[in-house]
Amino acid sequence: MSVSFRKSLSMSSAEISYRERCVSAFEWRVRRKAQLEEDARNRELQIEREEQEHQQRLEKGTHPCP
Repeated sequence: MSVSFRKSLSMSSAEISYRERCVSAFEWRVRRKAQLEEDARNRELQIEREEQEHQQRLEKGTHPCP
């Protein structure tokens, strides 16, 4: 094998670092998207619970404030 061919097969440390940063950034975006989706689901569930509690208070004729 020629030296230039072997050199083209190996990655420089700069290339490895760049690739690792790209992978890390991608993984962060995947985790962030999952967290945002979970937060949105939790907000929706909280709104539904509050609406149910409000309906129950209306049916009972009670109000949270005296």
